Amino acid sequence: MPVASASVVIKQSVDTVWEYCLVPEHVAALTPGVVGIVPVSHGPTRVGTTWKGQMKAQSRTVDWVGEFIRVDPAEATEFTSTESPVGFTISATFDDARDGVRLTYRVHNDGIGGGAIGRVADALAIRAYQRSLSASARELPGLVDNWAARR
Repeated sequence: MPVASASVVIKQSVDTVWEYCLVPEHVAALTPGVVGIVPVSHGPTRVGTTWKGQMKAQSRTVDWVGEFIRVDPAEATEFTSTESPVGFTISATFDDARDGVRLTYRVHNDGIGGGAIGRVADALAIRAYQRSLSASARELPGLVDNWAARR
């Protein structure tokens, strides 16, 4: 299962970072390939909350639906696909850091598999995805700061 991860320190309170990361548009901006997310469930995010969205991969856009399988306020979330051509799980952990909160974001996907060619394709794809995820993470502190200043 290919995995990409990024970690960044954000100079805000854990509650601010937590709130920011539960806004669907913010998750879409952080997650490379995701072009939109909308909540299906109503109310606060909790285990079982469902979101749907679209991701663009290899010049095509695909729809997906997923649900939160872990929601530990200000500590961690885990979201997994329930309907998607490629299965995925996204997790986030929120840890104390000297200057704020360390957010670690991991994206696991099922990959395309299928022997040696599939493994090579998965390895190349995850390297490119890792670069995009790291670039998104580097922008996150400024985005959270701007959002916090406006709310």
